[in-house]
Amino acid sequence: MSRKMKTIILLAFCMIPVFYSFSHKLQPLQNKDDSATHKDFKGNYFMLGLGIGPSYGGAGMRVQLRRGGLMGYGAHLGVGYGSEKMGFIHETPFVCRGGVKFFPYKNLYVDLQYGNTAKIAYIDMNAGLYNKFEMGYGPSFMLGGDWVWGRKTAFGFNFGTGITYNIDNYNGSFITIHSDIGLLIRF
Repeated sequence: MSRKMKTIILLAFCMIPVFYSFSHKLQPLQNKDDSATHKDFKGNYFMLGLGIGPSYGGAGMRVQLRRGGLMGYGAHLGVGYGSEKMGFIHETPFVCRGGVKFFPYKNLYVDLQYGNTAKIAYIDMNAGLYNKFEMGYGPSFMLGGDWVWGRKTAFGFNFGTGITYNIDNYNGSFITIHSDIGLLIRF
């Protein structure tokens, strides 16, 4: 594991206590009379999403499970089609990424995920001068939100942005900036 990747992972894990302590400041103290203030927030749910971005596996679908109240945690898995226009070239165009989320307050999240990232091109000198393409992989760190409206079944959208550390054994690893955007259904 390279020094850059270790630094990124260390920074991501160091941010979790910061968001955790900050989230306590955002939550007002509740008296017995104020208990209805946040009663409508549904913190335990299952969600499906269709969108574009790393969390969706390119252009695809994401499933997510969230637990907790105003502050919570969750896990997600995205599977999609990584087309050449999105930077994906491979014998198999299907892309998969999974991750864990920390929700410091309601639907705002800090996300650490891992999986396929983008195409990586290199020249194979032994087989002749031509480009070969290989699916990259690596961790991502994202900040964003899942906003939904409705009582039992809710509809909404997702937006997140972050960085990905692309592991490339041929050209040297590199960092990219990316975003997620999608439509959500919460059950």
